[in-house]
Amino acid sequence: MDQLNHSQPVNTQAQTYKWSRAHLYNVLSSGKKPILTQPELLAAFQLVDRARFIPATNISDAYNDIDLEVGFGQILDSPVTIAHMLSALQLESGAKVLDLGTGSGYVAALL
Repeated sequence: MDQLNHSQPVNTQAQTYKWSRAHLYNVLSSGKKPILTQPELLAAFQLVDRARFIPATNISDAYNDIDLEVGFGQILDSPVTIAHMLSALQLESGAKVLDLGTGSGYVAALL
């Protein structure tokens, strides 16, 4: 089983993933009814790289809108699901959140 190492950069082919990451951000933040409208969430999704929170075996799907297994029986929800969930919280700066079942840590990093 792959161990996650958040302190080291993910070994990816940058050209392959830059478009996909940008496309995912575009899907979440634009259109007639964007999912992400809060500036803080927009910034978080732009800064936090989902690829750093998944095992190398799933790296090719890092920016696809699908649930991913992260090991130890944990699933990382799809980015659209996470965006809806965090948007629904309507968090304000300085809010405290208890994130139970953190799994990979991706949602906690976004918060």
